[in-house]
Amino acid sequence: MPTIDQNKITQIQGIKFTSREIDIIACLLNINGRKRVAEILNISPRTVEVHIKNILKKTGRSSQDEIKDFVCKSDQKSLMHRHYLQLLLNKIFLTQLIKISSQFKNQNIACYIEEPDLESTRRIVEYLKIAGIVIINTPNTSNRCYQLTILNKHKLLEISQNNNQHVREKIFLFSNKELRDKFLNQYTNYNVIDCFQADQIYSAVFKIIQILAPNINLKYEIEDFYKQKERVINLKIDL
Repeated sequence: MPTIDQNKITQIQGIKFTSREIDIIACLLNINGRKRVAEILNISPRTVEVHIKNILKKTGRSSQDEIKDFVCKSDQKSLMHRHYLQLLLNKIFLTQLIKISSQFKNQNIACYIEEPDLESTRRIVEYLKIAGIVIINTPNTSNRCYQLTILNKHKLLEISQNNNQHVREKIFLFSNKELRDKFLNQYTNYNVIDCFQADQIYSAVFKIIQILAPNINLKYEIEDFYKQKERVINLKIDL
């Protein structure tokens, strides 16, 4: 399953950094101010300050400008730029999910997710929770509750052997086009969502929410996200 750190950066000029330190460095290359960095990463300015001190200590530098120069002289500069854009998109997406969650007040919209602790599903679980979806630990057969399944070859065989039971209450997420096509050759009119590429996770989550809550109007939030996404994609930063 593609994630935001598909091309994960772990070191610059031979120096290893944590994933959060990489986030901080990517932001420092493009913006000034601890508060602005904190807003993008949804952490406190104090936490940003602590990470910056650690980065300065690791690199032997003494200022943000020297950190910029350190990265610019490395072969990770363009990757760090792309990572910053992904951080911006993630922040915009989280903002829309919070807006969506306000529509779910006094509602109990639930979803069972198979193997929620897997790396391939963990981020989706986090997004759905932010949107106000209740993630349950066991399948609920008494009420209509959808089950989200990341379909692989093993799961496809399992469905075939179980004679297609309750498949209509399932949402199938595919990270492999060939497997998706094979599934559609056997089953039709089911909830199938593509997630072949990293940025498809945003549209996938929107589609999952629309299936879980068909009576909720998400048109404004979805349109607003894609408008802002287009502006981020077209953001010109000197490389």
